[in-house]
Amino acid sequence: MTNPYSDELKTQKLEFDILPPLVLEFKLYIEGLRLQPLADFREAASELIHRGFAEFLSFLGIEDPNLISSEDYALYVGYVISTFNSVMPKNYPYIVALVFIKEVNKVRIAYLYRKTIQGIHDVISQDFVPLVILNTMNDLEKINSGKMKIDIKFNN
Repeated sequence: MTNPYSDELKTQKLEFDILPPLVLEFKLYIEGLRLQPLADFREAASELIHRGFAEFLSFLGIEDPNLISSEDYALYVGYVISTFNSVMPKNYPYIVALVFIKEVNKVRIAYLYRKTIQGIHDVISQDFVPLVILNTMNDLEKINSGKMKIDIKFNN
């Protein structure tokens, strides 16, 4: 579905209206979640991400989330993931990533243990979205159980 807003206006809406209150709330949660299980971090972050997504959809005039364009979805997901990761301390145990799972040909937001992505703390910034490509859904479970680690590779 196309909408009348320019990418610049959508970006401004995210940066200045939608994300700031979510990030403020997220910052309040993260210290309390540091020692909690990954599932608690996932639940808190996911609730905020979904709330922001609903607000972004409303701004775009879209009632059915399945009708958002892939470009607008990528814009939202990229901004929210990079922003959330950039406010967490470098020694924080968790990270938000974008995961592509080949067996189902789907991209999804995933909540991972930071230690499973070797060197991630060195590259986290507001302009970086970790993208993890996995073969199966089972690989995601292996990562979260510590049975599988990910090495960072950069394409030039």
